[in-house]
Amino acid sequence: MDRENDRCQVFDVDDNYLTEWPNVPGPNDAVIDDDGIMHIATGHEGIHVMSLDGKLLGTWNQRGESLPQYNDTLRI
Repeated sequence: MDRENDRCQVFDVDDNYLTEWPNVPGPNDAVIDDDGIMHIATGHEGIHVMSLDGKLLGTWNQRGESLPQYNDTLRI
């Protein structure tokens, strides 16, 4: 995660740079679910839901306490 430059950089297990995903505003944390979908907590726009090739699939971006709202963008 590269919060200052609003992007996610992608590396392989040997730390070789593969690619980057621009326009992810202030990424903080991420998790890959059982379906191979990445959920990225951003500092500005809630949760970005992305495919592993970097395509934005959707967002969760409403603060609150009820599902599917969120109350903390620092950790997933």
